[in-house]
Amino acid sequence: MELIAKMTRDNLWGRIRIRGARYGRRIDLRMARTLGGLAEVLSSDSDECDRDLSSIISKTLSEELLSLQCPSAYQHGGARQRERIRSVAELNVQKHQGDLIEIGAYKGETTRHLCEVARRHSRRVIVVDPWQTGTQDCDGEEFDTFLQNVEPYLDLLDIIRASSVDSEVISQLARRKLAFAFVDGHHSYEACLSDICAVRHTLGMIAVDDLIIDPQIWWGDAVSLAFRRGATRIGRIAIREPWIREGYLLRSEAR
Repeated sequence: MELIAKMTRDNLWGRIRIRGARYGRRIDLRMARTLGGLAEVLSSDSDECDRDLSSIISKTLSEELLSLQCPSAYQHGGARQRERIRSVAELNVQKHQGDLIEIGAYKGETTRHLCEVARRHSRRVIVVDPWQTGTQDCDGEEFDTFLQNVEPYLDLLDIIRASSVDSEVISQLARRKLAFAFVDGHHSYEACLSDICAVRHTLGMIAVDDLIIDPQIWWGDAVSLAFRRGATRIGRIAIREPWIREGYLLRSEAR
């Protein structure tokens, strides 16, 4: 399929072409870096940030600073990430109607935390992941491990085993009321941007994983660029600290 984003003087999205049924897409990241339209990323102590979110992030400062000393950049900023995601999900379901969604669940370790929140508040958790051997981080055993990890919560889960960039999946998600979204799908620029846009109707916050930029990391700055451009595209405030993996997209009216 082909997704064409509009080009205007104030909204320079360029042209994103998505070809193939799976993840065989390419994007000229040089164009993505130079087109403009990249939102400024604000710190959690800025006036634009939700105070409760700021408090949740600040509580994990010491452990995450230590995590930055790990030899592997893939561990940076993630020591207490699942705790943050659970706390932010809880914050949002207390304020908003709707369910929780996780795009990219892998083995279900974060899914369990979201399900705990959903159980307490009588919500559901939507999980979107193809679990297709040969795609990102998938060797063939991940889906079985996922089912084992979430077994106590299967009654709360709506599992969509398909690519999040599939047009039918996007249409399905658009019909669901969402209180909180966690985007951790395929780490190409265009797939991440598509995922952010697919959950733009989320009433609460959208968390986007893996914004760490390091030479060790294979996706480079693709996810970070999608996070910033996605913030502009859907009209949200981008919040992130450099010592945590994820960033948060906040509605401007929630300041």
